[in-house]
Amino acid sequence: MSIFKLVEEPAASPKVQETYEKIKARYGGVIPAVYKAFANDPEYLASLNDHIVRVMAPRRIDAKTKEVIAFVVAAMNGCDFCSHAHAAGLRRFGYDDEAIAEILGTTALWSEVTRFNIGARVSWPKDVE
Repeated sequence: MSIFKLVEEPAASPKVQETYEKIKARYGGVIPAVYKAFANDPEYLASLNDHIVRVMAPRRIDAKTKEVIAFVVAAMNGCDFCSHAHAAGLRRFGYDDEAIAEILGTTALWSEVTRFNIGARVSWPKDVE
């Protein structure tokens, strides 16, 4: 449950409604709840939406890889909403439960290795690039 009211379309200001239209175009007519939370700050909603569109656009990195990254970050940060949203995104790219579990297993492995290295203060050799 959100800590504040979600801004539903009928109650949205014109600025928020303008951004909602862009969001609905991306999500097949739906406004995910997280955007309704962001809408409590209309400037942030608009800015964040524009930033998401720019960052997620395929350039040197394809959209499928960016969705994997988004899912891993959501899992690492413990965001339930984001984990579900990006798991659904992975499924749209053809990942099944086994593949998603493999992504989580790979994430867990490298998180463990990284945490060990942080604790052990292992450094990259200065003469290796």
